[in-house]
Amino acid sequence: MSKFNLFEMLKEIGLQVFYYSVDNPEDMLLPCIIFFKESGSVYGSDFQNHIEKTKYIFELYSDIKDFEIENKIKKLFNKLGLKYEFTETYIKEESMYLTAYYIEIIEKL
Repeated sequence: MSKFNLFEMLKEIGLQVFYYSVDNPEDMLLPCIIFFKESGSVYGSDFQNHIEKTKYIFELYSDIKDFEIENKIKKLFNKLGLKYEFTETYIKEESMYLTAYYIEIIEKL
């Protein structure tokens, strides 16, 4: 699964989805998702790479605590068989909630 597959699947939830940043913050409607690659590594043997592990962070921004959208995201990750962790915080200066989901995708090369 690539970032492009994830991008398309996340759009099915019905929110704006951005990769890494928002070009024009005025266009950002809450709730929305921003996701990006945190890190990646490649493993192999005998001078060949066989596996690529990529860690992504998905950030859900909302002006209210929205359990329904959070459950949609969790259901999508579960449907795809993705193990995830998440954290939540309130950004007081922006008056918005941030729920961050951390996933790791392992691909055979």
